[in-house]
Amino acid sequence: MQRRWGQMTVIFSVVAFVIYHSLLLPSADFPSPTHVQTFFLLVLACIQAISFGCGITFAVYGKEIVNRMTKDNKKQAYLLYGSIVWLLAAWLPYSLLLMEVGVSNMTSYLIVSYVFQILFVSSGLIVAYCFIHPFFSQNKK
Repeated sequence: MQRRWGQMTVIFSVVAFVIYHSLLLPSADFPSPTHVQTFFLLVLACIQAISFGCGITFAVYGKEIVNRMTKDNKKQAYLLYGSIVWLLAAWLPYSLLLMEVGVSNMTSYLIVSYVFQILFVSSGLIVAYCFIHPFFSQNKK
């Protein structure tokens, strides 16, 4: 099972990296990066592609594990599962949207940033709640 997780993560990460660079057509107002900045953007693209690969792999294999962990609490399982997938997989689309929007259209830039940031924070809070909730439930008994 672990081997399949690793293989699938690598495959989706490589595919995401290739797609990222084929779709990466920044808006005309986006400044051209220097050589040093290009290196850091490349490292960031690798990190995001790996995160995306992990998110897709978790989407395929993680539901059963989440169900076992939440002891068949369906609402909590769906919230936790969706949040983990979102936290791992959404960084790549977020970066692509920001590059597409550019910096000259500040309203669109802010809308994209706010929507993604609110969803990232909400997902983190859901994950924290799902891990803390059993502890507080045990203390009430």
